[in-house]
Amino acid sequence: MNFAQQSLKLINQHILRDFSESLSEESSSFTLVRNKKYLDSWQKSLFIPEEFNFTWRDANNLPEHLKTFFLGAYECSPEFKVNPFQLIVLMRKIVEKRGIQIIEDCSAFEIISDGVKTDKTFIKTKKIVLALNAYLSQFHDSFKQLVTPRRAQMLAVKLDGRYNLPHLYYDPPERVYWRMLEDNILIVGGKRTLDEVGETGEFEKVTPVIQNALVS
Repeated sequence: MNFAQQSLKLINQHILRDFSESLSEESSSFTLVRNKKYLDSWQKSLFIPEEFNFTWRDANNLPEHLKTFFLGAYECSPEFKVNPFQLIVLMRKIVEKRGIQIIEDCSAFEIISDGVKTDKTFIKTKKIVLALNAYLSQFHDSFKQLVTPRRAQMLAVKLDGRYNLPHLYYDPPERVYWRMLEDNILIVGGKRTLDEVGETGEFEKVTPVIQNALVS
């Protein structure tokens, strides 16, 4: 079993299934192929889909609304749909159940030999993990050359009518991905390559270039 599948399996086993309120749903992801030229480029590359548990599905196996736009798709299964905010909430419940204290609304500003100084208190510890992602350079300037933050914008729109799109979908040439929620809301993301320079930075914001592309 490859790393991605193992990770999904462990998250589902040890986090999502432990809580009755979990909305985890097993699914598949579809990497869509628009034409034969793109399919040939995959088949001629060093990437071998079968080695990553990708299975080819022709247009007849796609949802009705996608059949006329795509030649087919590579399906990867299993995948799991989950609300990321809910996942964080569940993880918090797990660590608190294990007696781990979560200290909020304070800023760490210095690491010393036996702990971390914050703006409100001192945390004594033998081990420190800096899990700051894009904000690592805000802790210390020395990290600015190590991490280049990239934004990822998304769009949510409520659709009229009913659409049968039960899986996770990715269109590589368009650099766009989407999934349908239960209440007929379509979540769309991607298009970052249209403005790579503008999408660099630590601040959370939306931009017309990316948002307009997601709408279209």
